[in-house]
Amino acid sequence: MRAVITLATTDNKAKKMTLSLAKLKELNDKGLLESYILLARADKGIYQDYAKYRKQNRDKLQRYVVEYILTGGGK
Repeated sequence: MRAVITLATTDNKAKKMTLSLAKLKELNDKGLLESYILLARADKGIYQDYAKYRKQNRDKLQRYVVEYILTGGGK
C-alpha cells in the first residue's frame, strides 16, 4: 500500500487523488496504516499477526480506534 501511496502522491498526481487514497495517505503519515489494515482490512493471514502487533503497538491501535472508528472515519 505504501508503494501505491508514494506513487499516487508524486508530482501532479497528488492533486487528482481520490478521497479514499487521501485517507490512506493520512493514515500512513500518522503511522496508523498498519492499524487500519489490521482492524479494517485484515484477512486470515494478516489477522494471525494481531497478537504480536497488539503487544508492540497498543498505542497505535488505540489511536486508530479513537481517531477513526469512534469518529466515523476521522472527520
